[in-house]
This record gives sequence, structure tokens and C-alpha cells, in this order.
Amino acid sequence: DNIDGLPYGVDVLIPNKMVDQNQKFDAEKLTSMIPQEDSYPGANLVVELAVQYVWVNCPRYVHRMQLIEQSPYIPDAQGHAQLALWKRIDVLQDVLTPADQMAAQKSGLITIEAYESRVAQGITT
Repeated sequence: DNIDGLPYGVDVLIPNKMVDQNQKFDAEKLTSMIPQEDSYPGANLVVELAVQYVWVNCPRYVHRMQLIEQSPYIPDAQGHAQLALWKRIDVLQDVLTPADQMAAQKSGLITIEAYESRVAQGITT
């Protein structure tokens, strides 16, 4: 009942579900709908969604934004990306992949308090 270990059904764990979590998909259709991961350097999984309904919230809270710089976490053409700061938090090591655990050890583990302090100061790397 799965494709490469992934369930057919989509389970969206947010209050405003956009997909019925009991809906089942045809395996061949699902794999043909998902673009190749090679098209997205660094991707472990690519999910394509078709939006059926959009409700626009009050626009007075939608701020106009301007791109100042790209995130340092965007993968390069080979898929290599900087390790996310949160992956260096000591108490989270057991949920990371072995490769991320090694990268975190190499970069130096930090406490959750140190992480929160850095983020509060705008330091995200």
C-alpha cells in the first residue's frame, strides 16, 4: 500500500485541511505527477500540489516585501546547502539523519538556549 515507503493517502496535520486525508491515489498517477528530484538540487522529496480553493485573508496584514538577499540555505547546483542552524541543537540530534548528525558535530553542537539567543539577534547561520 505504498510507493517507496510513502503512503498513498495524504495526511495534512493542520487545522485548515486542503486535502481529505482519507483520499487514495493511484500509484502510477502519483509517481507521474511528481517531478523528478534531479530538477531540484538538494531535494529528498518533491511534492506537486494543485490548489483547488484559495481564501484571501484580510489584505491589511499582507505586507509588501522586497528581496534583499538570497537565503544562505538555498542549495547550489549540485544540491549542497549549508547546514540549518537548528540542526546543531544538541537535544535534536537523535531525529537527524546520520549525515546531518556528522555535519552538526563538525560545526559544533549548541544548546536550545544558544539557538534561541542567536535567532533573537537575527543570526540564522
